[in-house]
Amino acid sequence: MALFVAAANLRPAIAAVSPLVNPIRADLDLSATGVSLLTTVPTLAMGVCAPLAAYAGRRYGLQSGVLIGLVIITLGTAARLLGASTWLQLSSAAIVGAGIAIAQTLLPAVVKTRFAARAGLVTGLYTAGLGLGGAVAAGVSAPLADALGSWPGALASWALLAVAGIALWSAAKGSLALDDVTAPAGPAAQRMPWSSGVAWHITVLSAVNSALYYCELAWWRRCCTMAPVATRGPHRMSC
Repeated sequence: MALFVAAANLRPAIAAVSPLVNPIRADLDLSATGVSLLTTVPTLAMGVCAPLAAYAGRRYGLQSGVLIGLVIITLGTAARLLGASTWLQLSSAAIVGAGIAIAQTLLPAVVKTRFAARAGLVTGLYTAGLGLGGAVAAGVSAPLADALGSWPGALASWALLAVAGIALWSAAKGSLALDDVTAPAGPAAQRMPWSSGVAWHITVLSAVNSALYYCELAWWRRCCTMAPVATRGPHRMSC
């Protein structure tokens, strides 16, 4: 359960933005390019800060490393409540991306270390949590913003899920027994694999997969709401 909830925290802070694009653009007076930064910045932060995960895992261990990632996600998500300010929202997005980078990198190491005999099953649970967290955030954020009367409040509300992740991860400390387990250092490489065809194929596949996911996450709702439905007239907008 702790692993599932931890994984569920890795997408809501990004997925919650797309349903709220219109009020965010209106309040912050952003262009389409500007509002796209709210999903681009955390994604870039995930890439830039991913090496920090290896350091945190080796320095503090997997248990504390994942916990650090969840705490950073909580702080960055909660900070969105402080106001409808462009710099604040972008800074919060970057902080969230850093936290996701750490937790997302270390959780698969937890699976391989503690659940090697059931790696397939536990990886499936981890992936399910990852997808479910993003799907629920995308579906619930707009109604939540309407209920609260505040899109910053709706974005910040996902900090509660992160708090639950922190609580469950801390409670599972004894059963996971990760205190003395550090992140694997990996094999030593003599040189960067610039000339490796396999490395380039994996890189391109991962890049295309990520680009499709985050582009759809950022703009699918807006594309849907702009698509006219012929049977209802040219002014009817729907998916």
